[in-house]
Amino acid sequence: MKPSANKFIEFISKPAVLGCLIFLASFLVRWVALTQTPYGNGWDSYFYLVQLKSILTEGKMHSPEWTLFYPLLLVCNIFSPDQVISVKILSCLLAGTFSFLVYCYALKYCIKKEAALLFASITLFSPELTYFTAQWPKNLLGVDLLLALLLAMAHNRKIWIVLLVVLGLFGHRMTAVLGIGCVAFWLINKHISPKVWLAAGAGLITLLLITLISPGIINLKDYQRIQNLIATTPQFSVASFISTFGWDRISTLWLSELFIVSLLTLTLLAKESSLIIKKVQSDGLMIAMLMLVLWFPFFFWEISGAAYRFFHVGALMTPLILLFLLKSFPYREILNLTTAIVLCGLSLISWKSYNPQKQDPSYALYDQVTKAVVSNVNGQPPELIIAHKSLAEYFTYAIGIDAMPWIPDYKIDSTKLWRIAVLPYPQLFVYYVNSSPVRLKSNYYFIKEDQWQQFVKSLKQNESADLLKAHLTWQNPNEVRPAFLRKN
Repeated sequence: MKPSANKFIEFISKPAVLGCLIFLASFLVRWVALTQTPYGNGWDSYFYLVQLKSILTEGKMHSPEWTLFYPLLLVCNIFSPDQVISVKILSCLLAGTFSFLVYCYALKYCIKKEAALLFASITLFSPELTYFTAQWPKNLLGVDLLLALLLAMAHNRKIWIVLLVVLGLFGHRMTAVLGIGCVAFWLINKHISPKVWLAAGAGLITLLLITLISPGIINLKDYQRIQNLIATTPQFSVASFISTFGWDRISTLWLSELFIVSLLTLTLLAKESSLIIKKVQSDGLMIAMLMLVLWFPFFFWEISGAAYRFFHVGALMTPLILLFLLKSFPYREILNLTTAIVLCGLSLISWKSYNPQKQDPSYALYDQVTKAVVSNVNGQPPELIIAHKSLAEYFTYAIGIDAMPWIPDYKIDSTKLWRIAVLPYPQLFVYYVNSSPVRLKSNYYFIKEDQWQQFVKSLKQNESADLLKAHLTWQNPNEVRPAFLRKN
């Protein structure tokens, strides 16, 4: 082999260079996946876009929120041709950061740096990471900060631990709570002196007091989010997800990943349990406890609930779980390298597991519905429109008229409050309200909110529970906006 080739191999074998290459590869895999559609990705993207547009045009957020996500989004927007692309860029950057952090975490525990490539290659392949990137980039920011915190604890970097706990509060509240729990667990295992515990407690109380005045961070009203978190009947998160999401929307590769992470999680829990019984300390105990929380079987399962997102965060932990399971096995270079190459090769097709047409809201339809509303608004536009989740955010971003997936918790002139409703039986609406709804597109109709409430009242009084249920779906929001959303 020529000296120049040897130098090149030596250069790219350096951990810092490999880390950058892993970051870039992960970014590109997710970029190809997210740019399958010209619209925003996932259910939350147009909420981010409403916030971004409001900052750029009005100098303030549409919904005040203290988070690192929007400053990062503003930076991406500087280099982006449009705002939708800005969200895609930031999402992919966060995915690349996740892969990089997994590689760095693996380097801490791998005897040979080449072994860390296996765990990084899992993130390149991961359909779960691709889906998570598309759906919840702000959550992914929180996961990245949580992973960085785990890395700081692994290296016993106390200043970084404190800094990352604070930053975690400005990432995402869910992962911030998990991070604080991990730090508490770490302190217990370190047998820290009472003085350190007092300092940590004082710092935590100070942070909690700050959240009382800061929007978008953990606050006292967040308890409403978890009031129905615990169920009396156990469930297994992977099975619940497949049943809820649907087999037809989950690719074979994604299903394989979920099956493998399930087996790995059960194996890690069994291993760590046996070590606890034997009173043997283990580096993998924190990851095992984290998975036990994320996939706790008595969480109440619903697709819009906390358990659903906890599950997806847990599904991202495959490389960390595998890392601690393989620590006790001898390193086999050929097997490790072959597996990493296969996973990298599969990443060229695994990104297709994310299918915007099957897994995202119907933004093309929402665009047509939005344009139809504009053409039917005569005179002064409505002050507020009630529409289901994702349509409400898309409508607000595209038109600039406020829309939300809740009944307003404040008084508003009935002539200025309208609704985009889905009517499976429009003639039934005409029968009870004695007024024809304005058809927009498909089963979407534009009606006054007071007429909708009159219609629902008539259904409750005169029709069967099944017919009422057919109208009161997620596509026809019928709950008053909860208090915790007013602050956040």
